[in-house]
Amino acid sequence: MKLKFKIKNPVLIISLILIAAVWSCNMFNEDSLVPGNSDIPLDASGSWKIVKASRNGTDITFLMDFSKFKMNLKEDGSYSIDNYLPFVVKKTSGKWEIDDPVFPFRLFFYDSDGSNKIIANLNFPVSAGKRQIILTFSTGCTTNTYSYIFEKI
Repeated sequence: MKLKFKIKNPVLIISLILIAAVWSCNMFNEDSLVPGNSDIPLDASGSWKIVKASRNGTDITFLMDFSKFKMNLKEDGSYSIDNYLPFVVKKTSGKWEIDDPVFPFRLFFYDSDGSNKIIANLNFPVSAGKRQIILTFSTGCTTNTYSYIFEKI
């Protein structure tokens, strides 16, 4: 059995295909992929542990016991550090804030009185279903750059 179609108006068919293609592209914009408002502030508060550390791109996690180090970013804007290791700040307590609550790129640490601003570059990805904080910083020697990857405890 043979079916034969005769196209009487090819311009009409092509126009309908183009309209359908353009209309379907508008259905799936970025806002439709994220339920609710995509400008929801990210919550960095909580207790964080180091899961990986690197210096100048070389993994140094196995060189020290990072398991006891804990960064506590409290909701009231204060921080504390348990079992201090070389880190972006030398004090074990003070204040903290991020530069932008929706799209953060920097984490700021301050002394308890709000002075002495120290900046760490911040990445806030989700890896294997877990929120992470990646801090990149120098401890004073500009030729050495450290990167610590934290996961929430």
